Amino acid sequence: MQSLIADNRRGVIANGASNPVINQCDIVDNVEYGIQNANLSFNIDARWNWWGSNTGPTHSGNPGGTGQIVSDSVNYGGFLGTGALNPMMGDVSLNGAIQAFDASMILRWIVDPVGNPLNPIQQRVADVSGLGGITSYDASLILQFVVGKINVFPAKYNSLNPSEQVLSKNAIFASVGLSDGSVEHGKQVTVTLSAAGLKDVYSADIEVSFDQNNLKPVSVKAVGIAASASMSEYSGNGVVHIVLASAELLGSEGALAEVRLKHWTTFMVK
Repeated sequence: MQSLIADNRRGVIANGASNPVINQCDIVDNVEYGIQNANLSFNIDARWNWWGSNTGPTHSGNPGGTGQIVSDSVNYGGFLGTGALNPMMGDVSLNGAIQAFDASMILRWIVDPVGNPLNPIQQRVADVSGLGGITSYDASLILQFVVGKINVFPAKYNSLNPSEQVLSKNAIFASVGLSDGSVEHGKQVTVTLSAAGLKDVYSADIEVSFDQNNLKPVSVKAVGIAASASMSEYSGNGVVHIVLASAELLGSEGALAEVRLKHWTTFMVK
């Protein structure tokens, strides 16, 4: 688990022989040392940390390093060029790694930003498409990166190659519809949300309106051509907001989601 070690006289000081392990942390803004090994009879494992500078820590063994000062007998090998204050693109969780969890954080934020907030730094690194906003497409790009389908995000590529920009992906408006359904008093019904006319689609953002005075969404499940996709949903104010993202292309047509609803009297959904 990543920790922030900051604003101390010494970030970490080891006097005994406890052989501490300090990995995957951001060590910044400490006055004297980021890590000081006062004993020097053992080595401190301080690999894979961010030292407040992309050049790594300040130490005679790391020429050019301008980050936090470390003493001798500190193994700072494999230091990170990014951290929670300067995170890598796509690392929405700020844990030093790009994972499917980062994509799920984006999806949850899209449908419910109040319940699943992202701070300004997280929002900045979530826009991996470089389109100036955060959408389910960004979540899809992260999933594609995780499985190795892409090895660089469009936003990163464009920043490094200003004269050779990756073209933005256009939104596609496909045909989407709900199956018919009816239910008796106190019962539940499942209706299927299906799409047709999809082409080169990795993600989707869908809103389904309902009569909130009579209907109550119970659950939403990804099915059919979206069965393997990551999905998040939130209902309120008469709308079920569904977002999904996939590392693979969705099929051109088929079921996307099943929405289970409850009603207090007989009704028909069309």
